[in-house]
This record gives sequence, structure tokens and C-alpha cells, in this order.
Amino acid sequence: MKNLIFRKCNVIILILIIFSGCNQIKLTNEEAQKLIIKELSLPQKFAKNVSANWSSDADKLVKEGFMYRKEVGFIVLHYRGYITEKGKPFYLGKNGKDNELEDVFNFKTFDADFDAITGIAINKDDQTATVRFTLKPINVTPIGTLIEENINNTRNGELVFKKFDNGWQLAKDQNKGGTELVKEIWWGKNREN
Repeated sequence: MKNLIFRKCNVIILILIIFSGCNQIKLTNEEAQKLIIKELSLPQKFAKNVSANWSSDADKLVKEGFMYRKEVGFIVLHYRGYITEKGKPFYLGKNGKDNELEDVFNFKTFDADFDAITGIAINKDDQTATVRFTLKPINVTPIGTLIEENINNTRNGELVFKKFDNGWQLAKDQNKGGTELVKEIWWGKNREN
């Protein structure tokens, strides 16, 4: 009789373990890293537009020898910008037409890449995981160092993932493109790039 009771208890305990294990949701650092890299399309390449006219960024680039300017115009004075040999490796092209009053140049500045997971918080009731992480700058160009503030610092990010039958997916309220999410993490929501 004791054997039968002991076996029934073991069966009940085994059933409880199985059912409690089915309700467990888990997200490892490695899985979270893969999700972040995929959702943010990392690494992301960044560039910045620089106007040759009265721009502090252009002033910095002229001072350091990446470009030079010539004043042109009779009624409306403005600058025509020119890329030097030193600036050519980072020059991605000109934005705008040649007959406009403003030369706007596009320069490669840096790439943003995954750095580390800093924390994962699981909400079992909502079947969500809040993942905190850092992004780091890589391939920083000399132009990026000149015109981007705090370019060499890592940036803190946070994404919420929801568990579905087919795996983890970015939560609906964060459903933006990878580039837009990285820009928000890097510069905040107000920056236009």
C-alpha cells in the first residue's frame, strides 16, 4: 500500500513539474543578442549631410582640410564647396543640384553595432521580455569624430519582445524599422539625419 501511494505521489509531482515547465518563458543573452542584431539590422552605416554655407560642421571640415569653400554670387553671397583629397575617402556624394544656392555634401561618419546585453527582465503574465543593451560605434571616420558629438561613447537601448508560438518578436508598439530604432537610440527621437 505504501508503494502505491509513493508511486502516485511521484506521478503527481512529475505532472506538476511538466506543467509548471510549460508555463516558463526564457530568453538567454545569446538569443537576445541575435534578436537585437536582426531587428536593428546591425551594423548600421551612418552619414551626415554638411552644407557648405554658414555651417559649423563645414567650418570644422574646412579648418581640418577635408573641404574648402569659395564665396560666389553677386546679389546673394553664398559658398561653393569642394572636397579635398583628404576628404575624398569619406565623401559619399552631393545632395542637391549644382545650380542651387547651397552645396550639401554627404560624408560617412561611423557604423553602429551591437555591444552587449546589460539586462533581461521577463514578464511571465504578459509573455514579454524587456531587453536592455548597448550599441557601440565602429569604423568611426575622422569626419565623424569632428562633427558628431560623443561619437566614441556607447549608447543604451531597450527593446520589448513578445513570446509567440513561433518565437520572440518585437512588441507591437515598437514596430519600427531597424534604422529608425538605431537613430532613436543613438541621438534620441528629435534628431533628423
